[in-house]
Amino acid sequence: MSTHSAMHKHYGMPLSEWVSRVPNELAVDAVGLWQIASVLEREFGLTGAELEAQVRECVSRVVGHGALPVQGGPDRTWIVREDLAYPQDAAVEQVVQYWKGLGREPTVSDVWFVLPRFLRGVDALYLDSTGSQRGAEGSD
Repeated sequence: MSTHSAMHKHYGMPLSEWVSRVPNELAVDAVGLWQIASVLEREFGLTGAELEAQVRECVSRVVGHGALPVQGGPDRTWIVREDLAYPQDAAVEQVVQYWKGLGREPTVSDVWFVLPRFLRGVDALYLDSTGSQRGAEGSD
């Protein structure tokens, strides 16, 4: 199936329109990588290179809106995945490689994307490239 003609199985929405709307959720909630990948695969029927290209496009759009890759932490915190977020110009490819490296469909315990304004004080921890956690800047 060509991505140019892909339509959402239940809503009849063109793929390009759905992709353009993915960042809209960021204003009120986090967007999960599991949501992006599963909708593209199940609802649009994408596989292989087409699926990868559209996951990359969606990740590019949410990162372009300023969202950071995070994972759920203890006590309802977000852990910022600095290993995926920085350097910023490489973030999209790092997230795509993370997704491909999973070897399975992402789940709710994998990466999400959230706007920095939702990361306040002790609500956010940062996971650096060594796997060490620290509090949000200015909250320690």
